[in-house]
Amino acid sequence: MEIYWILLICLAAVVLFILVFFAIVSVLIQKTRFGVRSDGNPALRYFQAKDFENLQAEDISFVSDKGQTLRGCIYSDMRVKEPKGLVIWVHGFGAGHNAYTTEIAYLAAQGYLVLGYDNTGCVLSDGKGVGGLIQGAIDASYAVRYVQNEPRLKQYKRVLVGHSWGAYSAMNIFSFGEHVDGVVAMCGFDTAQGVVTDMSRRYFGGFSGLIRFYSKILHRLRFGRLASVSSRKSLLKSDVPVLLLYGEDDKVVPFRTNGRKIIRAVRDKKNIRAITYPDKGHSVYLTIKAEKYIKEVFAKLASSKKMPSEEFERYRSSIDYAMLTEEDAAVMGEIRDFLENIFC
Repeated sequence: MEIYWILLICLAAVVLFILVFFAIVSVLIQKTRFGVRSDGNPALRYFQAKDFENLQAEDISFVSDKGQTLRGCIYSDMRVKEPKGLVIWVHGFGAGHNAYTTEIAYLAAQGYLVLGYDNTGCVLSDGKGVGGLIQGAIDASYAVRYVQNEPRLKQYKRVLVGHSWGAYSAMNIFSFGEHVDGVVAMCGFDTAQGVVTDMSRRYFGGFSGLIRFYSKILHRLRFGRLASVSSRKSLLKSDVPVLLLYGEDDKVVPFRTNGRKIIRAVRDKKNIRAITYPDKGHSVYLTIKAEKYIKEVFAKLASSKKMPSEEFERYRSSIDYAMLTEEDAAVMGEIRDFLENIFC
């Protein structure tokens, strides 16, 4: 009998240790990933409007939920006399909207004004840290409010276009009650807790479920009722055109646990169209060649601490930015046609 109780106490101690350990891990993930700023990779060059022959930019700013100022630009093509409408570009995690200036220039050349801004805690905008993935959806709702109240912009139809974190933010606009005329979402995830689970699964395997549990608690403490925001649930509320684009070979936001689930959930919604690309990864708007090159560059930069400074500078100066940002004409064409159907 004594052995039985000893084994039971040992088992309880192990379970308690596991629970406490993963609670600590979850808090550390929250602090190290979202408690710091996301200002891009200092080793990389991010294009500005001046890098494109006909692209012009006007600085803008607006206030988000806690009074923090978000900054960005209204982009336009100087050859366009009468804009067709307004595109609000919502950026992904890791940098600000200038990580997508090539795509912004493309859309401006199609005849649109493009509002590109940086989320809380990113590049140009205020904030000691990002705060959490749900903050992106909050910031997107405030970007739409800004447009609705800006005299020179509120006259235009507006479409949100987002990638990754930006896609999640764009899809969830329907849970915030802000009016948009369409959404393009590329490689977006379903829930903030779910994508944290996906990230932790490669390190903690079956214990990633505990990460998800604690992540839900931490999100609830920070964001209240917004912690339950889900792209699937939000899209089911939509009544405007939505275009979903996914790479089935996405390793960053796994298609199986995100894109596939979202597409299945909304398959009966006539206003939503989904396109998947079997051989594409996370940057679905780029060519497969560019996606491969991005992996090579980031792997090299990740190991740069082991390089002599001269070798690192040589590699940094050798990066082929034309290749790094090579757009997939077919994918961008799908976005172009989708916008044309809304604005024309």
